[in-house]
Amino acid sequence: MNLGIQKGMLSWDDCLEVSGNFDDALEYAEQWPTRGEAEADGWTATVNYATGMGTHHVRGNPLDGSFDPSQPRFLQYDGNGPDAKLVGMSWYVNSGPAAPPAGFAGDNDWWHTHEYLCISNSTGLVIFDGPCQPGQNGSTVYLGNYWMVHAWIVQGWHHPPDVFVGHHPCLLPGGPAAPHDPCWHGGHMEHMG
Repeated sequence: MNLGIQKGMLSWDDCLEVSGNFDDALEYAEQWPTRGEAEADGWTATVNYATGMGTHHVRGNPLDGSFDPSQPRFLQYDGNGPDAKLVGMSWYVNSGPAAPPAGFAGDNDWWHTHEYLCISNSTGLVIFDGPCQPGQNGSTVYLGNYWMVHAWIVQGWHHPPDVFVGHHPCLLPGGPAAPHDPCWHGGHMEHMG
């Protein structure tokens, strides 16, 4: 949600602040470089691997807490197996339905909401982004007060055109793209893994 704000260059002070936040967030997230290590330490999947997003793993109640730039709420992995690698992270904040949280310094972190999610009654995983459809064996949950922002800053998964983009173009339907895949060359991306 951009509220009429344009993305652009950060001031020097904002750049230093966001860079420091990202360094801290990476240090935190990289304690769990694989899905298996994260799950062994209490992180659970709320969303299994999805195109453009990877997984969404959380530790504790995803609805608890406020914005802490040094500790993302969700870790994102590139597959459903225990060897899946960390590729991204997300913050999730209750800011009310009217506007996103202040978030990171500058105006480049455009937060979004998932107003309704369909949650599986049997697994607790997100089935669908939106209200449940007939026959989905799920419960519709209203989350319009909660705002999310992704950051694609993990080594090998940088997204230089916009680190806060909602979907990473190299998390393909069948899994992560190989280093030679054309997705890495769109929008001046470089695969560094």
